[in-house]
Amino acid sequence: MDNVEKVMDKFGRDVKRTARKHLQSSPRRMKHKRINASRKLYNSVDFKINGDDMSFWFQDYGVDMDRGVMGNQRKILRFWNKSMFLPRGKGYSNRMPPVRSIKAWINYKSISYSGSIDSAAFAISKSIQQRGKQPTLWFTDAFEQYWDKFDDDMAEAFGKDIEDKLEN
Repeated sequence: MDNVEKVMDKFGRDVKRTARKHLQSSPRRMKHKRINASRKLYNSVDFKINGDDMSFWFQDYGVDMDRGVMGNQRKILRFWNKSMFLPRGKGYSNRMPPVRSIKAWINYKSISYSGSIDSAAFAISKSIQQRGKQPTLWFTDAFEQYWDKFDDDMAEAFGKDIEDKLEN
């Protein structure tokens, strides 16, 4: 393993570890500290190095949790700049989040509700469609925390690799 690969591997492991830590307790001190009910997102966080390319992946809904979702009322959510939200066209303005996913989340969180679970899930889904969902930045914060050091370490590692190749 050359120096560049070692630096990339360390960066990937650091981001993965910190992102998972953020899922267990939100770094943004949100109302609900634990933002990962089922651990599906936690378990899906991973990275892959393929030559000079590195990619991170996780469950699809992790992007919405990280960057937030604008609702159809287009109000900027508490303490957030509109530019923070993922540019996804209209977000949930013309459709609601899947009710079956909300039902599973209600069961995991053991949320009390009056009436049926279907009506509670529908109400939560409708609320997300109208008001949106605040960003948690669980992945963005982890990535940015290590980016500057990664940039410097990569330059140094690349230089060492070139020196090693010139010497041999």
